[in-house]
Amino acid sequence: MTLDEGRCETAMPVLDYIALLFNSVSVVVNVYFIFLLKRPFFHLNLRIMLGSFSIGLICLAVTQTTLYTILSFIPRPSGEGSFLGPVTKWILVLQMSCVVLIMNFTFWMALERVFASVFAKKYEHNRFWIVSVALCLLVQAFNTYFAHFMITKALCRMDAKRAIIRQESYLGEEDGRHEGHHKAGELLGRRGGPEGDAGHGAYGASTLAGVSSERGQRSRCLQYPLGLRRPKLHWRGALHRHPPLQPSKVEGRPEEGTFAPLPDHGEHPHVKAAADRGRRRLLHLFIVILLYNRRKWKADLKKELSHRYQIMENIRTSKQLLTVVVVDFFISLYLFAILILHEMSSSSATLVDLSQLFNVMCAFAAILLPVLLIATHPKMRTTTRGYFACRRKRQAVHVVTGNPADTSKAQAATQAYFSHLRDSWK
Repeated sequence: MTLDEGRCETAMPVLDYIALLFNSVSVVVNVYFIFLLKRPFFHLNLRIMLGSFSIGLICLAVTQTTLYTILSFIPRPSGEGSFLGPVTKWILVLQMSCVVLIMNFTFWMALERVFASVFAKKYEHNRFWIVSVALCLLVQAFNTYFAHFMITKALCRMDAKRAIIRQESYLGEEDGRHEGHHKAGELLGRRGGPEGDAGHGAYGASTLAGVSSERGQRSRCLQYPLGLRRPKLHWRGALHRHPPLQPSKVEGRPEEGTFAPLPDHGEHPHVKAAADRGRRRLLHLFIVILLYNRRKWKADLKKELSHRYQIMENIRTSKQLLTVVVVDFFISLYLFAILILHEMSSSSATLVDLSQLFNVMCAFAAILLPVLLIATHPKMRTTTRGYFACRRKRQAVHVVTGNPADTSKAQAATQAYFSHLRDSWK
């Protein structure tokens, strides 16, 4: 979506309607998944993590719908500083933190499986649910902080572009006035004699020097407009703060008169590539955990039954989560590709299309991941079919014998049988 004078304009409104439909369905699916997590289908710690993940997906759907409503139906005043209000900005930060939650889902699931595999003997009796809750809150706090950093950086970049455009237009008007002063100084120098040449020339030079210094001072004042804040976060080697505005040489103008941001097209693809490598390593870690559990199961066949049962549960859970993690891995690659194209593209229409595809994919992932978790678990799948499957009413089969036995004959046969049995005991 793009904001133009308080209105939300989209290139393909159909994608927005599809995203709204997916968001509505995802809320229902995730609420039902949380309802299923009340039953002990998984370990308590894993159920807490999956429940936190589902709550994040619900928040993603709600924030996307809220942002679409605000940007589409609520008019906003035009002018400087009216792009995003404080409430809208924090809603956008919450939405981005939920998107990051989808991307780092692989990490904390891998962390839980590592603990379940290493401490297989004690993990079944572990009930420290406070640790799982604290981990979920820590992950959500990190996602919110990281999302706030990204949104602040993007808004600073947009404000810097606006300031540069205003500065260029202002300096263009100043150039016309300065040329008039320059011609007037030359004219005064030509009219005077030897003394007049020196006097008027010095006056003209001092006037131009004063105008030039005033112009440089104004350009320095315009370098950072009111309301432009830089993000304070600086992560060496991974994330870089927004590059400062540096003087750029423009033909026909003084060097101190124009300012432009340093190009940073190369830093974002490297960050995204490093994140992709980390996600591939996490996927490999899941496969290693699965192979480790299988080997441990074969080596510990002679151990106690509870230990073998826990290892078997770890193998089953790792198989199930591996399917979900592989799907989440490819979804994250797609989202990273959209982010990279968003950074490299300069066309506004292309940016709008990429933003719409990003929203649709996030809404679709909020439906697909819980459905995969339900479909890959046998007991969850059976329970869901029992709730939603349309069963035909069973009709009892009535068996009617052709010759119903007489009651007196049946009693006589029974007495004869027991009489024969008593005689055999004697």
